[in-house]
Formats: sequence, C-alpha cells, structure tokens
Amino acid sequence: MADVETGHETIATEQQTASADLLVHIAPLNRGSLHVSLQHIRTSLLQMNPGIRAHVIFPDFDAPTSEPEKAAPGFSALDPIQVSSYAPPPNTQPLRWLPTVSVYTAAFKRAQECEARACLILGSELDSLQPAALTALATPVLEEKFDLALPLYSLETFEALLNSALLYPLTRALYAGRIRFPLSIDLACSTRFQQHLLTAAPRGNSAEQENALLWPATEAITNGFQIAQVEVGHRRFITPEPMDLSSILTLLVGSLFADVEARATYWQKMRPALTVPTLGSREWPQGEARSIETKPMIDSFKLGMANLQEIWSLVLPPNTLVALKKLDRMSPEEFHMPDAVWVRIVYDFALAYRLRNISRKHLLGALTPLYLGWVASYVREVILRGQAVAEERIQALALTFESDKPYLVSRWRWPDRFNP
Repeated sequence: MADVETGHETIATEQQTASADLLVHIAPLNRGSLHVSLQHIRTSLLQMNPGIRAHVIFPDFDAPTSEPEKAAPGFSALDPIQVSSYAPPPNTQPLRWLPTVSVYTAAFKRAQECEARACLILGSELDSLQPAALTALATPVLEEKFDLALPLYSLETFEALLNSALLYPLTRALYAGRIRFPLSIDLACSTRFQQHLLTAAPRGNSAEQENALLWPATEAITNGFQIAQVEVGHRRFITPEPMDLSSILTLLVGSLFADVEARATYWQKMRPALTVPTLGSREWPQGEARSIETKPMIDSFKLGMANLQEIWSLVLPPNTLVALKKLDRMSPEEFHMPDAVWVRIVYDFALAYRLRNISRKHLLGALTPLYLGWVASYVREVILRGQAVAEERIQALALTFESDKPYLVSRWRWPDRFNP
C-alpha cells in the first residue's frame, strides 16, 4: 500500500473501521500542512478530553479514484487519534479553501461508519486557530445540546468584506437568523443534522454537483435544528488563487442566490427572529485598521458605469440608476454609497438571477464593480470615523436589509409590476 509523507514522518496506510466519538475532516494544502494540521488537532483534542476517540480524514487528490479509504494507525505520534485519506470523486477540481458537497458527503458518510457523535469540518490553515477554538466548536455538538456549531471569528476590520456586505446581511434579513458567518469553512454537526444534509445535498455524479456549495446555516434555520455561534478568535484564511474577485463573487453570491431561489416559499413569510446563542467571549481587533487604497475600487466602479449600462438597465430600476449616476459624478474624496442603494442593488440582482433575463455569469460579473463601490464607501467611512464604527456600520447595513425586505418580496411575487 502507498505511504503518505507528512513532514519527517511516514504514515503507513491500511484498512481500519474503528469507532470514534468525533470525525474530523481537514483540507490540507499540501503534505507539509497536513503534518502541521494533524499535530494541531491532536493537541487540541487531547486538551479537550484525553480519552476522546477521534478519527481524522483528508482528501488525497493524488490517489487513484478507485482506491478505497486508507487508515493510518502507524503514525504513533498521533495516538490515540486515527488518520485516514480518501480519494475524492473523479473529475472534481477541489476549491480547498471552502467545503463543497463532496467534502460534506465524504465526512458525513465516514462519520456514520465510525458511529461518531459529531463531525467537525475544518478548512485549510487550521493551525491558525487556537486549540481551544477546536474544542469550543466540537463541545456543543458532542454534548448533544446543538445540531450545528458555527464559528464567530474575530477578524481584522477589512477582512471578509463580501460576507459583511452581502452574505451575512442578506441571510439575516431573509431567514431571520443572525448568523455572522453563514458560509463558514469550519463547523461542527450532530449526527441527525449530518443525515439531513446528506439527504438535502445535490445528487449526481457531475463535477458541477460535486463542487456545489451547501449552506448548512440556512438548512438548519429552515428545518428547525438547534444552532450555536462559537467565539473562536482570529483565523488565517488562504487566498483562493488563481481565482480573481469576479470569479469568487460569482461562485459565492451565485450559490447564495440559488439558495434564496430554492427557499423562496420559506423566506416570503413573516417570521420572528431566531435566537442563536453565542458561546464564549468576543476578541475585538486591536490597534488601527490597516490602510486600503480606495481609488482603484472607485475607478472600477466608474469603469462599470461606462461599460455596463446596458446590463444594469436590465436589472436595476430607474431610481437606482439615477443614484449610481450621482455616485459616478463624485470625487474619490466624497464618494459614498448609501446603504439603501446597496440593498436595492442586491435585491434586484437576486431577482434577476431568478428571472434569467440575462446570462447568470454575465449578471454576477456585472455586480463586481458595484460591490467594489460599496467596499470603497465602507472603507472610507471607517477610516474617517475610526475602527470602532466598523461593526456598527455592518449591523446598520443588516438592519437596512431587514427593513427593505418587503421590496424583495413584492418584486419576487410580481416582477412585472416593478419592471424597469
């Protein structure tokens, strides 16, 4: 059988089906990061419970697709943690920086085989998380109090802005659940929620289906599962090269819009806000926010005004187009996009995604300069007013999404009535 090199050690692989308390799926970038990740997980889990039975699995993209799962009991330094590799589905190009359907499926099926009480899915660069963070994520599910534990990261002021600008506030407004990171690379799932996600996941053998994104947060909200947010501190994220911003936005926002379309009968009804408990204490960024040059973003927005008018006029109503023309005439020193304008842009693009009046790829590409306009406006305001207002501004934006939700509901039900 093949050996898996990890640092200075070699893991001899063989079949193994031992039971476990916890199944952990990791996504190492390379063999070196695999070694670091495994040692970090062992340290974390033994701090949580020296007697815990854990099984760690990872995708081996160099393995033949017909090769069965391989276990690694020979790596004595990891005892009592078991380690296995598995061959991912054929023809899939892994994102590595974000879990896909194939990752969830592999993890949950192996968790069932191991009779694990919880499944912990962790993204790349997991060694940047404190050992206590892994414990904090796994414990609420292992104790059978929650079905889904999601991280609450303490990020630098201008990190994860696509989440702050769109993923978080739109999810919060439509599903009435205040989950700060609804599409996380780290999470923990109970046995019953794993089974539900396996049923809900897209079925088929195509690479597109295998690489599709799941939204465990919205799946849990809309089906009554118990959710917790867990304070985990700061985390390092990899840059998803070679993808550019437009490609990333197309992938993430397109996936969210597809999820919104699939759940339209749910979010169109008025529902009380869902209480999502937060476990742990928040670590707020220290020091001043790093400087970001906003002029290139504003230039991209203005270039979009010059080149994308035809597409924007098919998506946005006249009053929004007028607001964008006002922004176009502003100098970089006075550039500011009101929350109300950005919210209407997002809602109208979500509707256009559903209606398919234009290619979805072209539609989401046309959103990129508008998003950069929002980012430039947000960065300018935070720099002018101070880092302390950063989270306050995101929460104000989320409230605007909530208050303007009736606009989306109306357009969704009667799109011709608001035809621009």
